[in-house]
Amino acid sequence: MINKEYRNYPINYIKYENVKSYDSKVVLTIPEGKKFVEIPENKKLIYKNDTYEITYELISSTELVVNRKANLSWNDISIEEYPEFKNMLKMLS
Repeated sequence: MINKEYRNYPINYIKYENVKSYDSKVVLTIPEGKKFVEIPENKKLIYKNDTYEITYELISSTELVVNRKANLSWNDISIEEYPEFKNMLKMLS
């Protein structure tokens, strides 16, 4: 969806998502004696009426909880809006 530098047509956003909101939780568990070397920073991004948030919580030396929340408007992304939208998605990676 965002591989191209420029677009000739708008993005019909509803084709890329099948739900308008999601909330997921993943618990990462590593073996005893190991530890997480680095925990990513929490992020909250807003693009127009869409929000995306990812948080990381170290529960113990061997457990990390990752929560993702998104609320999407499904509004199309115009050719003119594409560069800003693309930059927002790059910040998620």
